[in-house]
Amino acid sequence: MKVITINGSPRMEKGHTALTFTPFIQGMMEAGPEAELLYIGRFKIKPCTCGEMYCWYEKA
Repeated sequence: MKVITINGSPRMEKGHTALTFTPFIQGMMEAGPEAELLYIGRFKIKPCTCGEMYCWYEKA
């Protein structure tokens, strides 16, 4: 089993969300499943800027 935790906090490792997730992830790893923590701030996610959602239909 694999557990993925997603942290959307802009402060990433320094925020209160990370303080909550860290013991949770450590407990999951000790219990057996593979656990991974993803920080949304590290991904380059951009909105569609071409108007009329053209990007969704042509690049999906």
